[in-house]
Parts: sequence; C-alpha cells; structure tokens
Amino acid sequence: MLLRDVINTDTRKTLKAMNMHGSGRDAAGSATAAPTVPCLAAVLFLLAVPAGAEVAETSLPAACTANRVAPFEDRRLAGPDMRGDFTDAQGHLFAQADLVPLDTTAQPAMPARDLRFHDIAGRPDRWNRRTGLLLDAGDGSWLALDEVASGRAGVLPARLSPACLAPLLAAEETARRAGRGAWADHRVPKASEPDTITRLTGRFSLVEGRVLGVGETRSTLYLNFGYRWRDDFTVTISASSREEFAAAGLDVAALEGAAIRVRGIVQTRDGPLIKVSHPAQIERLDKDGMRR
Repeated sequence: MLLRDVINTDTRKTLKAMNMHGSGRDAAGSATAAPTVPCLAAVLFLLAVPAGAEVAETSLPAACTANRVAPFEDRRLAGPDMRGDFTDAQGHLFAQADLVPLDTTAQPAMPARDLRFHDIAGRPDRWNRRTGLLLDAGDGSWLALDEVASGRAGVLPARLSPACLAPLLAAEETARRAGRGAWADHRVPKASEPDTITRLTGRFSLVEGRVLGVGETRSTLYLNFGYRWRDDFTVTISASSREEFAAAGLDVAALEGAAIRVRGIVQTRDGPLIKVSHPAQIERLDKDGMRR
C-alpha cells in the first residue's frame, strides 16, 4: 500500500481535530493513569501543505530536523524486519525514531533499497542501533509516515518534537479508526479492564480511561484509574519531568477527573502500568473520544 493512497481527507480531518495534552500512584505508592500535546503543531503542518500536493504530504516536516546539525547519509538498507530495524550490507542496525512495530510475527524484511538516514540520537542505543529519520532516496517520502498510515507501526514519542510527531499521530489515528494493518484486530482497552491490559505486558498499547486521582511521591507522579492500587491500571511519570510536561501544556495535577488516552509499553508491577516519559504519550479526550 502506497502512502499517497493512505494519507487522505480523513487524515486531514484528524489533524485538524488534534489537541494533545498529558496524564501515577498516590503518596503511599498506589496505582494511577496518563497525558497529550497541542493542536497548533498539526494546524501549522496542514497550512504548510498546498492543496493537492500529494508529495508534500508524504515528506518530512522541516520541524523534524530543526536545530539538528547531523547531515543526511545515503544508505542502502534492507527492512524493516519484525523488530522494526533496518540493516546494511555490513550488518549495522538502524531504527526509526519514535516508532514501534505493531505486527511482531516473523516475516521477511523488505529487500535492500536506497534510503537517506538522518541520525538524531548521536550514538547507538543498547542494542547497537543508530536511531533517526529515514527517507526514500527517490521521492523523498518519509518512511515512518508510511509505516504508521498502513497500520504496521505505532507512535511511541521519545525524541521527536510535537511538530514532528503531529502528522505521525494523525496518520495513526486514521489507520486505527479505519482498522488498517494490525489495528484490524486490536481494540483499545479501557483502564477499567486491568486483566485485559495485563495480557498485553511487554507490548505497545493505547489505554483509555478517566483519572480518578493524581498521587505523588518524592520521585514519581501517579495517575490512578481505580481504588485497588495493587490491581488496577496505573500511569507513572518521573517527578523531575513535571516542568517539561508543563512547558508542553500538560499540567499533570490537573488531570484528576479527566478522560485520557495513554500510549506506551505495558508493564506489570502491582497491577498493569505504563511509564510516561514524553508529554505526547498522553491525550485528553472529550465525550466523543476525540482529542481536544
């Protein structure tokens, strides 16, 4: 499936509707829940795309490389494989920033092709992968947008700016609602379904629910979605990230009573939890389940 066949009117509507904000356990260390990012970045992205300009819609937003000095490198890479990695002829590994594969079943990687790689991490990660942005060397299309729009990958914010994440999140929303790729048989669990969430341990997932309380210890902020802290779903945020989240428009303390959608890797510790390290991992929802 070509990206230009996927990024359509539905995705434009999703971008216009986006307005992300952000979402722990209590002072006794009990369980909690999760946050989102501002709509302005998505609007600016739309304004930058001339009507009918399909190639522009698939290209990398300038915000993704703003203030970065690393040049693009010409690479011939095969991939992605089931882990989402790309490999060159020498066996060096490359990963796309802020993406996580949704289908982890074994399947052959795409054959080697000419790509352009922009390193945004500066050094390899613990799996010796270089992390960055990948573009098609021929038409300049952004591979990450194609992966997300086709439902083969989800968005897990970590390194990219809100303006760079906006089109990825919009494409994921469109793919999820259309049931494309892995979203065809994946239902977003509710925070009130801890057993269902626990079965997703070790996997990427979205979770939706209403924050019943916001707790805090010296090192951690907790979003609680239930009263049985050792069993219910919880979202944790490092207390040292409070100012960073506030600067992104996400007041964690104000999430009490809010309906949110959180994204991340499900872990289990006194019930299922998701650790949030980036404000774009949390979205505030209105009554209709759309971003606001």
